[in-house]
This record gives sequence, C-alpha cells and structure tokens, in this order.
Amino acid sequence: MTQNETILIIPEGKVRDYVDGTIRNDTPEEYVRQTVEKRLVNEHKYNKERIAVEYHVQIGSGRKRYYLNY
Repeated sequence: MTQNETILIIPEGKVRDYVDGTIRNDTPEEYVRQTVEKRLVNEHKYNKERIAVEYHVQIGSGRKRYYLNY
C-alpha cells in the first residue's frame, strides 16, 4: 500500500454505489441498480461520468426524486 491510498470502511447493511461512490442502503432494489450500473460500464462501455444515477424532476408543485431503473 502506498502513502496516498485511503481505506474506506463500509458499514454493515450499506453498499458503495459503483458509479458515484455514494453510500446507500443495501436493499434488493439497490442490488438491481448496482448490477445495471456495472453492466452499463463494463459490458456496454458507458463512461461513469455520463450516467445519472439519481436526479430530481418537477412534478406539480413538489420535487420528486427519480431513480434510474431499468
């Protein structure tokens, strides 16, 4: 290990997002999202920078989160 390497400890019941590095709850839905993200990057050669994992949309007077699900 070099001097500049950082070790990240992920708590029990959490996962680190493959694309944006966010720590998320480990749920069945998250497992599917991570599988899709990995396939987009590794098999289909998408750049991680071009994948929007989660973004907000305006619906009526409120803002809702929209999850990228396939």
